[in-house]
Amino acid sequence: MDALLGSIIEDDQDGDNRLSIHDSTEVSDFADPSSYDTDGDGYITEFDFFLKHFDTASSPGQLTQSELEAGMSTLDAQQLLALIDTFGSPNRAGYNDGVIDQYDRYAKIRGEIHIAADVAGWEAGAATSGHYQDHLQGTIVPGHNDTPLTFQSSETGEYELNPEQFDVSSFAALATDDFLAQATANAANHDPSDSDSPQPLGNVVTEAVPFQATYPYDYYDRPVYENMVFRNVKIPKGTNALFINCRFIGVTFIETELDNDDPDYNYAGMQDATGAQKHPDRFVTIDGTDVYDTKTVANNIRFHNCKFEGGVVTDVPEEYTHARNKVTFTGNSGFEIEGSAELSDAEKSLYQRSSLLAPQYSIEMGTFVNPYDSTEVIKLSGTIVAGLIDMRGQVEIDGQLLTTFEPVSDTGPVIGDTSPQFNTTLGYFGAADGDLETEPPTNGLGVIKVRYNKDLPLPDGILGPVEAVPLWDTYFEGGKR
Repeated sequence: MDALLGSIIEDDQDGDNRLSIHDSTEVSDFADPSSYDTDGDGYITEFDFFLKHFDTASSPGQLTQSELEAGMSTLDAQQLLALIDTFGSPNRAGYNDGVIDQYDRYAKIRGEIHIAADVAGWEAGAATSGHYQDHLQGTIVPGHNDTPLTFQSSETGEYELNPEQFDVSSFAALATDDFLAQATANAANHDPSDSDSPQPLGNVVTEAVPFQATYPYDYYDRPVYENMVFRNVKIPKGTNALFINCRFIGVTFIETELDNDDPDYNYAGMQDATGAQKHPDRFVTIDGTDVYDTKTVANNIRFHNCKFEGGVVTDVPEEYTHARNKVTFTGNSGFEIEGSAELSDAEKSLYQRSSLLAPQYSIEMGTFVNPYDSTEVIKLSGTIVAGLIDMRGQVEIDGQLLTTFEPVSDTGPVIGDTSPQFNTTLGYFGAADGDLETEPPTNGLGVIKVRYNKDLPLPDGILGPVEAVPLWDTYFEGGKR
């Protein structure tokens, strides 16, 4: 594998992190390139070496879980087989057939990568400092005639979305019902003999933030709303609630203070595990009033085992403040839009475009502690918008991701030269790799799938450019063709 990486660094001509057996320049180090192409796709990749290493005479050309277990733990073998066997379209040959073979042509990314920096700038950066392939490993398989990797991507090709490009007022206008009134009406239906009935109001739990993190940076006293149904509600700023087994219909709009660009906004009111203030001397001024606890004007919400027949939308604050404006999804939380009996066809179309529209918010998904638990699966669809997003365990997104926060050293929440610590995290990384919240779990890594859906348009509220593309076959002038 080290030798393959060395050949890719030296000879890969187009940035796809693989070597074409039909390009003599790329395979100059190989006497017989085709003999290394185990899966017969015309390229030499790490997947070819993987297939050859684990394959045995008992099932030539196919890898079973028992063959994988010869070189790794049972849990690792199970997860790796599930990841590769269910990669790509469910309609492809060999999908989820219980073995890994040439039909499961694994790739790290199917599509394109665009990077604003040039190669020299990337390789000279403190976060990389070396060949970019040392840090960007894995096969990239672009579409036909597409370019796998583009440095110095032009501004016309990649549009930068910042908070000013989002207008969520139309969603706020749909959230017409009173949250506390609905919660009170739900609680009135509490049945002491039925644990599935709405629970009384007034229950409070103290939770670490991020939830289950090894190294939490704050603690919240959360009011609990359990087994309730909400419809088209605004969750007022300062609620900071825990929702358990709740059902949300229509739009769930999370309010927060927009004026949050003070560097102390994250720290005012921050607690340790005992409940004591970490920074009692820090405060912010909002509308001329000194605020010593910004939890009262922000919103940090956790949804556990909740179902959404609609979308979750947030206010768009000026700054990304991850300790204060955060939405966390845990348990079996997900969006059930297409099958909803409560939504009209127009509403389904609206919410399928984006089940989560949270510009400048920190989004956490999945579990820190049990990544392969069948009761911990998050499913979303459409364009998922966040300030930054962390996904761990088992998460499926049928759509795409857009993040709005660009960390700059000594700016906003980024104290000093810590911008590499502010990133979108897919999976698990330890503190040594820059993730200051957790360490990789010992019982597996789960599976995260982000599958682009070209049939879902961008959601309402994004004020970006519009491109009109002619479909030549749909129009002609003259007689019969």
